[in-house]
Amino acid sequence: MIGNGRTGRAQARRIKVIVCHRATSVSGSTSSAAVGSGDMMGQSPYDHVVVGAGTAGCVIASRLSERPGVRVLLLEAGARDTTEAMASPWGVLGFDPSSLRMGASTVQAGTGRAADVLRGKALGGSSSINGLYHLRGHRSADDEWPGLGAPGWGFGDLLPYFRRSESTRGRDASVRGTDGPVVVAPVPQPHPLATAGVDAAVQAGFTRADDIGGGLETGFGWSDVNLPGGARQSAADAYIRPFLERPNLDVVTDATVQRLRITAGRCTGTVRLADDHPASAPVVDPGYLSDDRGLAVMRKGLATARRIGEADAFADWRKQEAVPGSETSGESVEEFIRKASGPYFHFTGTCRMGTDADAVVDPANLRVHGIAGLRVADASVMPSIPSANTNATVYAIAERAAELLD
Repeated sequence: MIGNGRTGRAQARRIKVIVCHRATSVSGSTSSAAVGSGDMMGQSPYDHVVVGAGTAGCVIASRLSERPGVRVLLLEAGARDTTEAMASPWGVLGFDPSSLRMGASTVQAGTGRAADVLRGKALGGSSSINGLYHLRGHRSADDEWPGLGAPGWGFGDLLPYFRRSESTRGRDASVRGTDGPVVVAPVPQPHPLATAGVDAAVQAGFTRADDIGGGLETGFGWSDVNLPGGARQSAADAYIRPFLERPNLDVVTDATVQRLRITAGRCTGTVRLADDHPASAPVVDPGYLSDDRGLAVMRKGLATARRIGEADAFADWRKQEAVPGSETSGESVEEFIRKASGPYFHFTGTCRMGTDADAVVDPANLRVHGIAGLRVADASVMPSIPSANTNATVYAIAERAAELLD
C-alpha cells in the first residue's frame, strides 16, 4: 500500500498518490484546517490521495470525486480562504507572503544574478496568484511532445480536455469549450494603450488574430483571462469550492506533506534537494541565457518590440524610447538583455513524461516509472515548454489525468 490513508472497517484497498505540486515533498501530513463533509480517515481508506491543491490537484480531486464510490483526499500546504488580493485582478501587484512559496535560483552565469522562484501557496495554488491569462499557446509546441517521447499527447489529443475545462462565448465551438468550469473571455473594455498596441503590431506587418488563445493562430489579438464578473476565478473556485459538500471528498489545508513511504517498487527519477529538510526550497538552476540561441531569440524579440513601438498607432502615446533607449545598439543590446531579463515563473518539465532513461513519468498513465501507486500530473510532466502561459495546458493535462486514473 502506498500513502498514509488509514484502513477502517472496510477491506484495505490500494491507495493511489497523485502529486500535483512541484514544490511539495510527499506523504505523512500535519494539518490544522479541514473543509468538506467527509469524516477524514475514520470510515474507510482513501482510494486517491492528491498532494497539492494547485490547478492540477483541484481538477483531479474534483473529477475523481464525481464518482460516488471513490473516496478522495486533497492536501494543500497553503491556506483555505481566498484573500482580497487573490480575488482582485490587481492582486498580482502585491500578494501577502503567506500566499507564496518563495525561493531563488542559483546565480545565473548568463545574467550575473539569481532569479526569484515564486509559486502559489493556497487552495488553488498558482492559479490563485497568477497573471490571469488563459492561453493554450500555438499547437506546434504541443505537437512536439509525441516526438519527445510522449505519444498521444499532441495538440489534437489534448483538445478535448482543453475544451472540457473551459467555458467561452462567441468562439468556434469545435475548438473552444462552452460548458466547462473555467469561464474565460477577453477583457470587455481594453485600455486604449492596449488597443494601440494590437493596432501597431498589425501596422508592423503581423497578423491580427481572432482567437489567439485557441492555439491555431499566430499574430496579435485579445487574450482570454479568467475574470468572470471582474473577479479572479482560481482552479479552487471552479473545481473545489462548489463541491465541498461531497461526502467522498476531503480537503485538508495548512498541511505539509513530508515524505512518501514506499513498501514496494523503486523510483528512477532524481531531484536535486538543498538538504534533507522537506520545508527547504529546492536548488533551482534554470540556466538563463547560458545558451547563445536564447540570447539570439531575445535580440529578435527586442527588435520586434522596437518595430511595433515605432508604428503609427502609437503616435499619440510615444515620445521617445524609454528602455533600453534608442542609443542602445550592437554589443550594448546584449548587455541590456543580460541585465534586464527575468523569470516569468512558468517552470515546467522537472518530472517530464517519456520512455527514455531520464524520463520520470510514463506517458501512458502518468505513473512514476517503477512505482505502481504514484503518479505526477501538472506542468512538471511537460516534455517541453508551451509557447504561452502554462495554466490552460495544466488544466487540460489534469482533465486527462483524472480520466486515466482507474
